[in-house]
Amino acid sequence: MRYFATAVPGLHPVLVREIGELQGARAAPHREFDGRNDVVPFVAPGHDDLLVLRTSEDVFAEVASVQGHERLGPVVRGLWDQRGLEQALSVYGATVHPLRTRMTFRVVSRVRSERRFLRTELRDELGRRVLQSRPRWRIADPADLELWALETIPGRFRLGIRLSSATMRHRNGRPTERPGSLRPTVAAAMARLAGPRSTARVPNRDSTRAWVPEGRSTAGRILLDPCCGSGTILREAATLGWEPVGGDLDPTAVEAARDNLGRARLFSADVRRLPLTDASVAAVASNLPFGKQYELQGRPERWFAVALDELARVIQPGGPIVLLVPGSPAFEGALGRQSVVQAAERLELRLLGTRAALWSLHRR
Repeated sequence: MRYFATAVPGLHPVLVREIGELQGARAAPHREFDGRNDVVPFVAPGHDDLLVLRTSEDVFAEVASVQGHERLGPVVRGLWDQRGLEQALSVYGATVHPLRTRMTFRVVSRVRSERRFLRTELRDELGRRVLQSRPRWRIADPADLELWALETIPGRFRLGIRLSSATMRHRNGRPTERPGSLRPTVAAAMARLAGPRSTARVPNRDSTRAWVPEGRSTAGRILLDPCCGSGTILREAATLGWEPVGGDLDPTAVEAARDNLGRARLFSADVRRLPLTDASVAAVASNLPFGKQYELQGRPERWFAVALDELARVIQPGGPIVLLVPGSPAFEGALGRQSVVQAAERLELRLLGTRAALWSLHRR
């Protein structure tokens, strides 16, 4: 069965890797983009694990795809595949909700350019096809079922039935919300870039005694987020088996993270002066302060340089450091002057219209 999934712009490589871990699934390596999100087509023999893709915004059962057409008529005829529709509806009925004789539906359309035809024209034509096929259904918003028609490459269109909901991409929300909180799918990508929980032994058991109960955890299991905010990254790290430990300069953020996480060890501190001993954590993943809501103290390059020095101090040799930072030269300048931290991968993201860089680093 053919599917496609969407991701925050720039997270395509991470989603491709996660899909590849599903039993028998194969994702297309090339990037497609619908104007708002990255789109990853893939095939999978079943549908049991599709809604646990933590780096995906939405997952769709594909009805059909068409390429090379510029006019509305050929595009609609190519997308309207009755057999593909029945297969996609079967997956919807098995994973989301049993099909009924009377249902509501709506069509969502996105096109890369409206010079050939309007997206509303594509939406309306596909809606008419659905009503011809299912005369007892009716159009509504919100609706029981959604069909999405996306132009993912100029001239390439995909039609799919959405299997996911806001519950998948928002994780049922957070008990305590804060402005500017990181999207859970981005946090999941960062936790995955940090890797699965390490089995390394703690080099000094006393080094974490102040905030990790004796005998309960070791540094080899600890993932630190020193700018934890509401705790979104720590929550995703915990699903991968890490012992989450977080800090934040803002005490209200620490309280919000405590409400959202419960069992995590949390403290209030500046990322540039962490109350941790050398080599006391196995991994770091953090969304460093940037954007309109946060203002760095002093020159940005100097701020990032001091923060990198401190993270290199508290992490074990070889440990991963995953950082989301602004898409500006300041961080690159600080990283270029580092002798301990080395870059392994960089992804260019766009979050709510803001350029950002997702860096995967490690301590030498």
